[in-house]
Amino acid sequence: MRYTILALLVGLFQTPAAPRPMRLVDLLDVPSLGDPQRSPNGRQVLYVLTAADWKVNRSLGHIWRASTDGSGPPVQMTNGPRGESAPRWSPDGRLIAFVATRDTDVAQIYLINDAGGEARQLTHHATSPGNITWAPAGDAIYFVADEPKSKEQRDRERQKDDVYAYDENFQQQHLWKVTVADGAEHRITEGDYSVLDYALSRDGSRIALHRAPTPLLGDADQGEVWVLDTAGGHPVQLTHNQVGESNAQLSPDNTRVLFLAGANARFESYYNDNIFLVPAAGGTATPLLPDLAYEVEDAHWSRDGSSIVFQANMGVHSELFQVDVATRTPATSGRWRPPGAMPQRRRSRTSSITWLAISACPARKKSPGRAPMASRSRDCSSIPWITSPGTATHSWYRRTAARLLPTGSGSRGAGGATRRS
Repeated sequence: MRYTILALLVGLFQTPAAPRPMRLVDLLDVPSLGDPQRSPNGRQVLYVLTAADWKVNRSLGHIWRASTDGSGPPVQMTNGPRGESAPRWSPDGRLIAFVATRDTDVAQIYLINDAGGEARQLTHHATSPGNITWAPAGDAIYFVADEPKSKEQRDRERQKDDVYAYDENFQQQHLWKVTVADGAEHRITEGDYSVLDYALSRDGSRIALHRAPTPLLGDADQGEVWVLDTAGGHPVQLTHNQVGESNAQLSPDNTRVLFLAGANARFESYYNDNIFLVPAAGGTATPLLPDLAYEVEDAHWSRDGSSIVFQANMGVHSELFQVDVATRTPATSGRWRPPGAMPQRRRSRTSSITWLAISACPARKKSPGRAPMASRSRDCSSIPWITSPGTATHSWYRRTAARLLPTGSGSRGAGGATRRS
């Protein structure tokens, strides 16, 4: 009894430990949010919460769902032993597609009901699907996957005769479609080239894509913009240059294609990324704003196709702009900003553009295959913002993150929410 009282007294009067700098292990313990996806009705958001799992000695990401108004706790939708990624809402908001490695060593596409339940495997592809996109009708999902290795390649690997030169061990990447009802897979592209990125038209009838001789980064400048129908027929090459392009997307009426390229009007390289427009049937690609002094990081058509909303790098921050396509004059749509951003609306230093909102330099979508800066709705009416410290939008993001991170998330995992799968 005497020793117990002594131990209690020592603990009572012991001074707290002094604060210490963060260490590498502390940084690994910090959970991160990524890949936010707004639901079609705008009421919910999916995101991937990644945290260190020291039992398996790796970081694992799981899919969570939260209300956009902050009401109610977030709900964990998946809990696979090897994690999940790339959550995507179906157009009607009833299903969620994601990519996970579960029963085999090859990742596949899975579907889970928004109300919860057990996820079901949709694809049984020979290689891992990536860059998944729902068809606007909700009856199919498009994805890009590596070509499977040939029998000769597999035999050489078994015999340990698989020595190769640097950058020669790649497989071409092609576009596929899987039917949601029965899991039937259909090839869209094939040939001795790779599909680096793609975007479906809003009516689901056509595809704009970037294709290059190989998927290697060094060959990106040899890639070109193409359009074709969703069955893979009637391909049309829209660009013929030695400049890498990105972010190709068809206008709402499918008559024009928008893309970004680091070039001037003559497609000479070593220029800031700018917006280019080209007829979808073929023709000359021209810059939308040839005298723009800033680099365009991302751009999207408005709902009716009359204007383009884009993000420009202003040096130490990024701003959103909107420009009328026909006249190259400022658009007059309402303010577009996250809560907490600067409320004023003013003209920028570029005379033909209206200043709309400010964010803090999110990761750029410089080239096909690089992670996008943030997700946005199909009609560009809402953006989940990703910001850097020291800005007004960062304060908003921190408040939002506090709602999205589950109660008790920390160094050894996440808890405090109901698991669904």
